[in-house]
Amino acid sequence: MLLQRALRRRETQTPTPAIGELPLACSDSTASGHPQELRLAGVIFDPAGVLYDGTLWVRWLFQLLSRMGMYSHFTVFARVWEEDYLPLINLQQADYWQTMRWYLTSLGFTPAQLDEVQAAGQSRRREFEENARPLPHVRQTLEQLSRAGLSLSVCCSGPWTDEQMTARLERLQLADLFDGIDSRFSGPSSEPTQRDLVSALAETMAASELRAEETAVVSARIATLQAARSLGAAAIAVDAQNLIDEATMLATFDELSRLIVSNAACTRAG
Repeated sequence: MLLQRALRRRETQTPTPAIGELPLACSDSTASGHPQELRLAGVIFDPAGVLYDGTLWVRWLFQLLSRMGMYSHFTVFARVWEEDYLPLINLQQADYWQTMRWYLTSLGFTPAQLDEVQAAGQSRRREFEENARPLPHVRQTLEQLSRAGLSLSVCCSGPWTDEQMTARLERLQLADLFDGIDSRFSGPSSEPTQRDLVSALAETMAASELRAEETAVVSARIATLQAARSLGAAAIAVDAQNLIDEATMLATFDELSRLIVSNAACTRAG
C-alpha cells in the first residue's frame, strides 16, 4: 500500500534519468552567475550522491524488475527499500537477499521470479560493490581542500554505521582524506528526524573543533541542507532537485575548490 500511495502521488513526475545522467545542481548565486566565495575552516560531507553514486546497483535491479513486468518509479522503489528494508540488514536482523526477497514479495513477485532475480543479481551486486568509484573530480578536489588547510569530515545521513561507512570510503580510496567519519545510524529507523540531523552535524562540528559559521555542509538531501542552515552553517547542494533558500549550488564538484580554498587561509588567520 505504501508503494501504491507513493506512486499515485508521483504520477506526474518526469522519468528518472538513466545511469550516468544524474545532474549536479546548477544555480546563479550571484548576478554574474557564479556562487559567492565562502570563508570557511571546515567542510562536512553527507557522502551518498556527493562523493559516490550509491544508486548504481539498485538502478540495475530496478531495470531488471521493470523488464519482468514491475511498474514503478525508481525514486519510490529505492526510497521504500532504503527506509523500510535496508535497516534490517544494517542492524543484522536479516541478510541482504532474505530482505530483498521480502521486499519483492510485497511487490507481487512469485518465488520462481525471486529465484531468477537472485541468481542474476548476486554476482552483479558484488561487481558494483567491488568496482565502486568516486564521482568525477572528487578525490582531486578533496586533496586540494585538505592541502589548503580545511578540516574535512563525513556525517552520513544514510543507514550506515560508522564502521560500514568507513569501509565504503576505504574501498573508494577516500577514507585517508577525512579527519572524522560519523554516522547518525543507531536505531531501527533509517530516516532521521530533523533533530537527529541537527544533532549529528553539531557533534561532527564539535569533534572537529569547528564553529557553525565557519563550516559548510555538502549534501544531496534537502533535510541535511536544512539542518545545516538551522545551525548557521553554509549549505552546499549537489542535486538540482534539492534547492533550498540560502543554499549554494554547484555546477560541478570541483567548483568546491574555487569556492572555498582561496578563503581558507583568511579564515584561519582571523
